[in-house]
Amino acid sequence: MRTYIRGTVRTSQDITASSKTIHTRGDPDSKMVPVLMLLMAALVAADEPMMDLSGPLESDSPSVSVVFCDAGITCPSGTTCCRSPFGVWYCCPFLMGQCCRDGRHCCRHGYHCDSTSTLCLRGWLRLPSSAEPATKAIQKTQSVPFDQALKWQSQTETVHCDGNLYCSTEQFCCKTAAGQWGCCSEMV
Repeated sequence: MRTYIRGTVRTSQDITASSKTIHTRGDPDSKMVPVLMLLMAALVAADEPMMDLSGPLESDSPSVSVVFCDAGITCPSGTTCCRSPFGVWYCCPFLMGQCCRDGRHCCRHGYHCDSTSTLCLRGWLRLPSSAEPATKAIQKTQSVPFDQALKWQSQTETVHCDGNLYCSTEQFCCKTAAGQWGCCSEMV
């Protein structure tokens, strides 16, 4: 079989022989082929998401803006619950973040922590883990009974948590350690 390449006639044997020696030529472009192949492999690997599917779920209720870490611990919506080796819950500032082993640092979605919990890795990229350590999970504050919430409604808007519990817009609904709804205003 004959093939035309750049105006010359070559046989398939010539093409096979030249493709085997492409890496040994002095041509600078031929040395780029292995580098480009490695870069492409790294890009494909980086596109694969690395996420922990065993983590907590967000509430389905539109009026609740928390992520449930366990039965009584929550973090604000848009964050990820991370548990330290000592059992303390922290809130990672990233949605679907990857928690580091220490439980206090975390990485953005698609990255994973290095062994020191100080760097986030994705392929060949190395970024610092969360700029500030994650904050402790939310502590319950005083909740407001239904009749007081109705009085507030004329002055300010309220958020309906569950049943007869309403919170002011400066607070958000959260569950207590006992599993009951309460109003939370800040993180510990």
